[in-house]
Amino acid sequence: MRGAAQPTHRDVGGGTRRRHRTTRRSADVDHTVTLTATAQYLQRAAGNRATASLVSRQAASPARPSFESALNDALQNLRADFGVPFRAGAFDSQYWIRVADPGRFHWMLRLKAGVSAYDAIDELVTKSATAWNLECATAVQVAQMYAQAKSQGKAAYDGRFTGRPFVLRFFESSGVRRKYFFDRETKNGKWFARYRKPGESKSRPHPVSSRWNDATILAVMPVGSRVMWRNQVLGPASGSSWRNENTVKVGPDRFRGFPLFDSKPVPSQMIKLGMAAHQYASDHRSDPLIAGHASNDDRIDVLLTAIESNPNQSALAGLRAYVAANVFLSEAVSFR
Repeated sequence: MRGAAQPTHRDVGGGTRRRHRTTRRSADVDHTVTLTATAQYLQRAAGNRATASLVSRQAASPARPSFESALNDALQNLRADFGVPFRAGAFDSQYWIRVADPGRFHWMLRLKAGVSAYDAIDELVTKSATAWNLECATAVQVAQMYAQAKSQGKAAYDGRFTGRPFVLRFFESSGVRRKYFFDRETKNGKWFARYRKPGESKSRPHPVSSRWNDATILAVMPVGSRVMWRNQVLGPASGSSWRNENTVKVGPDRFRGFPLFDSKPVPSQMIKLGMAAHQYASDHRSDPLIAGHASNDDRIDVLLTAIESNPNQSALAGLRAYVAANVFLSEAVSFR
């Protein structure tokens, strides 16, 4: 979200979401992503020859899983109720306390003194179904934090935060600060890359060349990146938690949502159709596929079931047209 825009509960998912009941199963994911040219791409696109090189992933030791494997474990096991975690009863108070966020957000969670960051993140994932609420933006970060912790090991991970507060917030939680950040505000708007040029005091949005499009940007984002789509029908004042959908990239054109299609990796087409289905079900009740259902929840379930069955089937033609006109890739962010 670029410029002075302040994320609210509505922006990151403050409304009610229902988890679509899908069959959970292990997924075979192609985690091979070519990233060697990312820094050079950014230099040419933005004219900044001081762009930092990509941080290489630590090689997994026999005693530790790879980053990609741990990321998939986190996403498979996160089963928190959907909601904002920064309120009483929505987080595990054994390890965390709620404090005012000195940044641009109202509240954040801070780890209690003497508690291991590694243990707290492990507990967050393993007990997410009983002790936590999360929405899509914080779920993406928790998965990233868990993957870092498991792939680096307890001593190394805890050592990174010695003498520093360990926090969970809407964005830029501990260890998941933005590295490369592409964004645009409108469907036909120009893409920007956020970074700090020599002589600049802070990161700023800089326009990139016209050859950067959705496919190019998604291709260079590493596994674990946050990828967000937006439905332009829903403005910030809509109050809808389906305005934005934050997902985790887990492979070439494979993403995990929360709680949308969270049981397996799915292609971007399914993410866009699924998030749009919630508003489409209300605005297009005469669509033959859902016309016979009086309940909006039932109409949504019919659409989501059809998407999972075959997103290209003719019965979903109306929804696909709606997506083509209104849903777009808005942000792609890799982490330090």
